[in-house]
Amino acid sequence: MKKWFVLLLGLFLIGGVFAVVPGEVTGAEEVEKITGIVEDLGPGADGNIDYGKYKPYATKAEVRIAAINLWLDENVGWMRYIFHMKPAVSWLFFINVYVILWFFVLLFLNAKGLWFFIEEEGKARIFGGALFFVFLVVKLYYGLASVIYNWIYYFLFVLLPTGIMSLLIGIVIVGVIGFFCFPFITGIMTALARYKEARDAAKLKMETEMNNEAMTALIEQVGDSN
Repeated sequence: MKKWFVLLLGLFLIGGVFAVVPGEVTGAEEVEKITGIVEDLGPGADGNIDYGKYKPYATKAEVRIAAINLWLDENVGWMRYIFHMKPAVSWLFFINVYVILWFFVLLFLNAKGLWFFIEEEGKARIFGGALFFVFLVVKLYYGLASVIYNWIYYFLFVLLPTGIMSLLIGIVIVGVIGFFCFPFITGIMTALARYKEARDAAKLKMETEMNNEAMTALIEQVGDSN
């Protein structure tokens, strides 16, 4: 119970950092900023555009995230030595914290069950804590977090859009082929149906003739016996 409490506590602590509500680009202030940007990008007296005057527009959410990242860097910058990255409002940092907490629960808090070959619980926790610290120093947790983040990014922004696009293209191709080949396919199906009807009719005729011949032969045999 204690280990799950520690894990949930850590997630709730960093959850407050990620609870940033995205702002909407609405209102008079946003319109004025956008208008100012457009006017600044206009050509000057010499007829040329000075792109150096352009400053990218940031939403309220981006401004708040930048302020939070600055505060984290100034006040808890020492955390970079633990997480091997600057504390920031980012999915990589969130995954990194989650991986560290997960291994802390596995290797240290669950030491008695994991290191079953060590009888004393205290020694098992010391062994698990030492192993956890070694993995922390060699940046194992940060490496795993980077791999997980890259796979999520690849799935969401590369593989998934490509798969959806391929599926749509496949549906269009099948639809076009079906549209143009439908008369040909209909003709083939009709020809097969007629062939089956003709075969069944010929088979029925053959069976009828064989039955008639057998009946005639039987009648002749009966007449001869009489």
